[in-house]
Parts: sequence; structure tokens; C-alpha cells
Amino acid sequence: RLIHFYKRNRMRSFVCLLVALCLASFAQAKRGQRKVFHLANDESECGTIDREEWETTPPNQLCNEKGQEICFCASKSDGDVWHYKCGLCQFKLEIEDEYKGVGAGGRQNRKRGRNLRQLKKVARKAEKKAERAEKKAERAEKKAERKADRKADRRQKRLERRQNRGQQEEENEIIVDKVVAQE
Repeated sequence: RLIHFYKRNRMRSFVCLLVALCLASFAQAKRGQRKVFHLANDESECGTIDREEWETTPPNQLCNEKGQEICFCASKSDGDVWHYKCGLCQFKLEIEDEYKGVGAGGRQNRKRGRNLRQLKKVARKAEKKAERAEKKAERAEKKAERKADRKADRRQKRLERRQNRGQQEEENEIIVDKVVAQE
């Protein structure tokens, strides 16, 4: 029993150690990536420049005057994936954000983007809910109209049956009177 306990704990320790090593290597690999960029006039130039011309210093250091526009291709994965960006020189370089125009860039823009997508999603859901409620109201109105029509038809048929009964009774009386008169 003691041996079984020892083997089981040894296996758990080995699995925990393996998971910790994997996480540490992943963090080290992510930390080892360097951010590079190169100047570009349009998106088609991204990644076509020789490695010797890649810059590792931040793009805002290229700013010489306020209002100057700088366009560049940036990569976080050491040249595997490139993103084309343009910005205006202020006191610092401000990257254009697709959701808010010129903005501070980075995490805040991603948050704004997520928030904007979330707001759009909520608006679409509310719109669909309003459409469903409108359709439900239309169906209820049509159902009420059909019910009222059926009720009116039943009343009409009842009246016709009563009138037919009354005419039948009058005809029967006439026939009885004729029979009595013949006798």
C-alpha cells in the first residue's frame, strides 16, 4: 500500500513538473520575440524589405515635426506576420484605430474594438427581439380577427336556423289547417 501511494504521487509530481516546464518554455518563447518594423508607402510593401533595413527602435522616434505622417509595416513575430499602420506625429506617434480614428493604440484600442463589437451585438439582439415581438403582436391580432369572424359566422348561422325553424313551423301550420279544412 505504501508503494502504491509513492508511485501515484511520483506520477502526479512528474505531470505537474511537465506542465510547469511547458508553461515556462511558452513564456520564454513569447518573451524572446522581438518587435520589428520598416517604413512603407502601402500595404503591398510589408515584408518585402531586406532584414538589414528592419528597425527595432520604436517608430515614434522617426518623428521630426508635429503633424508628420509616418506609415510603416510592423511585426511582433520577427517577420512572420506583418501589419500595415499609419500615424500622425504629435508629441508622440499616434496609431490610427479602425474604430475611433486616431487613438493611443495598444490595449485601449482593442478594448474599444471589443466594446464596439459588443454594443453592435447587443443592438442586433435588441433589433431581432423587437422584430419578434412585432411579429407576435401581428399573429395575435390576426388570431383575434379570425376568432371574431368565426363568432360572427356562428351567430349568422344561428339566426338562419331560427328563421328556417319559424318558416317550417308556419308551413306545418298551413298544412295542418288545410288537412283540417278538408275533413
